[in-house]
Order: sequence, then C-alpha cells, then structure tokens
Amino acid sequence: MSAIPLTPSHRFDHTRDSQKIFRVMLEALANPGQVFQLPKTGDFFGNTLPGASRNYAHFETLGAFLATLLDHEVTFCLLGDEHIAADLSGVICTSTNCRSVPRDKADYVITLQPPVSSLPAQLKPGNLIYPDTSATLICLVPDLLGETPEDKKGALLELSGPGVKPGQRLWVAGTSAAFFVSLGEVNVSYPLGIDVFWLTPGGLLVGLPRSTRLSILEERRKGEGF
Repeated sequence: MSAIPLTPSHRFDHTRDSQKIFRVMLEALANPGQVFQLPKTGDFFGNTLPGASRNYAHFETLGAFLATLLDHEVTFCLLGDEHIAADLSGVICTSTNCRSVPRDKADYVITLQPPVSSLPAQLKPGNLIYPDTSATLICLVPDLLGETPEDKKGALLELSGPGVKPGQRLWVAGTSAAFFVSLGEVNVSYPLGIDVFWLTPGGLLVGLPRSTRLSILEERRKGEGF
C-alpha cells in the first residue's frame, strides 16, 4: 500500500492530528490483531528532509504516529539504514524533544523494516514492580491482512487472550515465524514483556499487547513461492 499523499503546505498538527491517531491506537490495543486504518494527517517529515537527498514520503505515516507517542519524558531508538535512520531521528528529536538512546535503554524502539528474530530479547521487558517500564516496539511492514495472500513473504498467526475475538488471525508481511517465537518467549512471563504496534506506510495499524498469545499457522519464506 502506498503512502498517503500529502501537500507540503499541510503540516502535522501536534494537537488535532495526534488526538485522531491516539484514539485509533487505543482501539488497536483493545482489539488485538484487528486491522485499523489511521486517519490522514498533516505532513510530518516533508517529502525531502533539509540537507537530505532521499525522498521520505514513505515514512510520513510513521512520523505522524511517532509524533503522537513521543515527548520529552520518554526515549526512542530508530533501527534501519544508518543514513535514513539518522535523518529521521534528527527530525523526531527536534519535533518531540524526545532523546535517542541505544535499543536496550529505549522506551520505544522503531524498525524501518520487518524486525529480526533476535530483537525482542534485546529490549527492556520491565520488572515485576514496574512492568510499565518495558519497551514498546513499533514495526513498519509492507502489509497487514487477516489471511495469507498468495505469493507473499510473511507469517500467518492465530491470536488468543484478552480482547481477542475467537479465531482472530493476522498475516504480517515480510516477518519470519522466528520473530514471533522470540516475541512469545519474552512475553511468556506476563505482566513482563513488550507491546508491539505493526504499521504500514499506507496507515494500516495492528496492536499486539504483551497479554496476547500467538500461534503460528503458516510461514512463507524466500525460495518457497514468494
């Protein structure tokens, strides 16, 4: 799904746009595995960042999402291509007053592509006295669906737990089953664990709180019909 088209004059509104996004975030966490559509918002990054040669329209939805979550009281870590991550992190820090720190210290960890299987174990799981000090993981992925599409790389999951509809399924594009095994291992000791948001460039959003249990139904990999 392509990024939402935005005009340069339509800037992100930190009050109005954030309120619209936040309401959808809450719905996504309350209904794990269901796919929600984020509202259109103003332009956060701009098509091309000052001094950058790349076009960043692909990350506009992610920027608006992060502007809603981040402020001066929390920290973040952006993972991806070194130069792209540096450019985007600079704008995020300036706009939200949030500090960038290493992934094992960050309150919010953002991946610019589907996450690797080792990532969940590298993030803060919280502790029994303050489980809310755990990290939240935000993953930018190509697509999210309720069933497996043909000839696409990704994993199909069946979900259970609080707020999950019976038989709820979720397909996450480009993400390996090994990642979800690792996520389950980190989240097995509830209330410890990490919450995950899945986001597409076109604004599809899924919430997976740490209380959600995952069963892997199918995985398609490179070389097996992608």
